[in-house]
Amino acid sequence: MEAIIELSEARADQTTPADLLEAARTQLGDDVQLFLGYDFLIAFNCPTCESTDAQNIPLYGVVEKQALCPVCGTIREPQVISSFRGSEEHAHWTLAALGVPPLAILTARKNRRFLGLELTGDVSHVFDFE
Repeated sequence: MEAIIELSEARADQTTPADLLEAARTQLGDDVQLFLGYDFLIAFNCPTCESTDAQNIPLYGVVEKQALCPVCGTIREPQVISSFRGSEEHAHWTLAALGVPPLAILTARKNRRFLGLELTGDVSHVFDFE
């Protein structure tokens, strides 16, 4: 990783992946990819009855029985996202809505160059220094 950039205005509850991609582009140039560091479950899609069930939670919090379709009992296919380039619908959700905790450091990449992006704006909301 080249460096970790402290983003003093970036907070998990206000910043989006699109915002972080913009910050990363100033350091790495265009065609940057931002990584959550885990899989985020957007929805379960049933191949049998074609129902879709929005989940919007980190995949690590899902248990196997949740994959069963409540309509027909078939094992559903997960729709997951783990990185962003900026055009995804979820690139405009807040990081907190995507399961990113305050003060997280997310990784941006362009080719073989990596950059850490720290949500430094969360410091005053997490720690009370008075």
